[in-house]
Amino acid sequence: MSINKVILIGILGKAPAIGQTQNGKDYANFSLATSKKWKDQSGEKQEKTSWHNISCWGSLVKVCQYLDKGSKIYLEGEIEYGTYKNKEGVEAPSVKIIAGIIDIIKGKEKEGGVDSHSESKGNGYAPKSNDIDDDLPY
Repeated sequence: MSINKVILIGILGKAPAIGQTQNGKDYANFSLATSKKWKDQSGEKQEKTSWHNISCWGSLVKVCQYLDKGSKIYLEGEIEYGTYKNKEGVEAPSVKIIAGIIDIIKGKEKEGGVDSHSESKGNGYAPKSNDIDDDLPY
């Protein structure tokens, strides 16, 4: 048996890039920041921020419509290692997280407060009343 699972709580660095593959499959990509805070030996506060590349597929992309720069989310997924060609044409290693679950902790801000569709409990998607899709697995 083996397990490939990652759990992150973080803040989006910018709005997700949402699109469709040539085969018509929906996707979203975004970066997620997580921070670690501690005091060093001299008692000085320290902080380190790590950036994670996230990819979403299928019906989970609908959740990404409610995300923007600064949105705070809970995410579960798996780590995928690969390679890509950089600007110089040299193959370089890449690491990304393929999301399986996204719960919005704090979503897009609107004038007068938080968008009512941006906070959810449990399933990561808060649909509008006319936005319910029977194909959704939850």
